Order: sequence, then structure tokens, then C-alpha cells
Amino acid sequence: GVAGAQQILLRAAVASLLNAAHPDVNFSLTVAEVIDKVNTALATGDRARMLDLAEELDALNNAGCPLQGGPPRDRGGKGGGDHGRQGPGNQGRQGPGGR
Repeated sequence: GVAGAQQILLRAAVASLLNAAHPDVNFSLTVAEVIDKVNTALATGDRARMLDLAEELDALNNAGCPLQGGPPRDRGGKGGGDHGRQGPGNQGRQGPGGR
């Protein structure tokens, strides 16, 4: 439902905020842009719109990691999104969803 979409969006948003705020990560959005896009999507209450933005942010979050010298590492076979990957928003962290 909508609550699940909100949670998915906010999870992607946190990673995006970390990426946007990091001086060594060339993230395509600023902190203010991430906040504005997320607030706008949440305010609509539209599940599809929230999930679309979450997907967009997830793609940006997993575009590659200059801090680790290359593209996200695939740990293989976990399925679904960025599970088991390390990208700019989840360097060196492991746990549910690879974050």
C-alpha cells in the first residue's frame, strides 16, 4: 500500500541524501533537490509516483562508487534492486537490502 511505498521511497532518499552531501561523490542531485522531490512525491499520496521516484533514486544511488574505484559490486543472486551491492549510498555496509 501507500505506507510501503513511503518506506521504500524514504529508504532510497536517505541513501541519496548521503550521496548528495558527500564531497567526493559526484551525485546528480543536490541535497535540496532530493528533499524537494521526496517531499513532493510524499505529499501526493500517490503510491505509483512514490515508487517511480524511489526507482529513480535507487538507480542514481547505484550508478557507481568513486570511493571504491568502480561500479557497484554484485554479490550475485540476491535478486531485487540493490540487494547485496555496494554503491555510493551503502559503502561497506551489509544487512537487509544491502544497506
